[in-house]
Amino acid sequence: MSNITPKLDALPRLRVNECFITLFAPRIREQRITKGLSQHRLCICLQTYGIYVSQGYISRLESGQRKDPSIAIIIALSIILDISIDQIINLTRDLMNE
Repeated sequence: MSNITPKLDALPRLRVNECFITLFAPRIREQRITKGLSQHRLCICLQTYGIYVSQGYISRLESGQRKDPSIAIIIALSIILDISIDQIINLTRDLMNE
């Protein structure tokens, strides 16, 4: 029984991650464009937080193809792009309750 429990516990987190990224990814692109940043320039901004990613990584993240950003990347992007993580989390919670 204990071997099954971790697998079952992981299922809701996977769904939460998918909902979060579904909501977060378009906000990255929207805010980046609003701030007049290219994907390359955003990569340079991330370097000030010690995060080194390629322009291709940003492109895949914005399109939702990349579904596993680290918490450090999420926090740095939210700071650089003025994205409210609280708002994304609340929207994720709402989606999960539908």
